[in-house]
Amino acid sequence: MLLKLLGGGHINKYLSQLFKEMYYHEIDQKEKLNTRITIPFGFITILGGLGAYYASNISNLMLCTALYFFIICISIYAFNLVLSIYYLWHAYTGYDYDYLPFPQPIEENFKYWIQYYEEHYNDYFKKDNGPFKNSLIEEAFEEELVKLYKVAIETNRNSNQEKTKWLRLIAKPIMIAFIAGILAYIPFYMSLDDKKYIKVEVVNSFDIGNQEKGGVIMSEPNNSGNNPPKIPPPPKPPKLEVVKIQENFEK
Repeated sequence: MLLKLLGGGHINKYLSQLFKEMYYHEIDQKEKLNTRITIPFGFITILGGLGAYYASNISNLMLCTALYFFIICISIYAFNLVLSIYYLWHAYTGYDYDYLPFPQPIEENFKYWIQYYEEHYNDYFKKDNGPFKNSLIEEAFEEELVKLYKVAIETNRNSNQEKTKWLRLIAKPIMIAFIAGILAYIPFYMSLDDKKYIKVEVVNSFDIGNQEKGGVIMSEPNNSGNNPPKIPPPPKPPKLEVVKIQENFEK
């Protein structure tokens, strides 16, 4: 019915305009989805830093009841963090997108239809009440564009829908990992062996130049109250000044 109402040339123009809008909509949707991926990526980075903090201090934990609760929380955290990375990977990789050809092949296609109807119009297409040559050229070229838009829209829409599905899945494990990681700090803090933790901090705080003997930090004895000679300050560097260059026309 639509073909009868609009005719061949009009339907191609109508579909070309419609598919053009749909094509650029899917391209714009792809860019928006790629921007949304940066949000879970940021959360995963923060969660990875939290896990690195726990791992760096795990040797300072002592065996107690709180340690078991910490293991449970950190296991939930680790599982959901890995699951989030898995979903993020699938949301970002493995997608195909179709784009219009480069200008040169499009121009060559248009020239082909011009040459085709220039050679065959009078013998096969010219009629008293038939379409004019230019109308046939435009109709043939727009039909090619409609085919291109249609293929690109189908490919890009399928990729965007698949990407959206993985982005929706990633929210839940990130939230669970974030909650479990925060809750794990309570039993983690209760499981810390204060003696080990303080010893590491104190020993690491001393200068490398100090000497350690018998578990007691010994500093080098100070000489008899003679003050060392003062070293004169270094000379001032040459004064920096701006370089003025006058711009003149060449004579």
